[in-house]
Amino acid sequence: MRLASLLIGADVKDPAGQTIGEIDNVLLDSTGRVDSVIVTVGGFMGLGGRDVEVRWADLKSIDAGNEVRVDMTAMQLRQRPEWRPNASGSTATGGAAPEKK
Repeated sequence: MRLASLLIGADVKDPAGQTIGEIDNVLLDSTGRVDSVIVTVGGFMGLGGRDVEVRWADLKSIDAGNEVRVDMTAMQLRQRPEWRPNASGSTATGGAAPEKK
């Protein structure tokens, strides 16, 4: 088992090991299992980035919660639809929205 809190803030890297984003949140399905992660891409020093959803199954390797690799380039990640929760709790790409506090 792995704590979801260890994934938040983890760098997302392309197959060559270049950082292309950072995990901002973890989305659960209706049974409580991890469905996908929200990755912030395109920003600089925490500003100007936008969030995209990456399915849990698309994560290729996780190194002690500090490194996540995906089989896509920075350009492919940036071209994904922007993730935004809507009032019904679903998202633009179909995952479950995080619980509101």
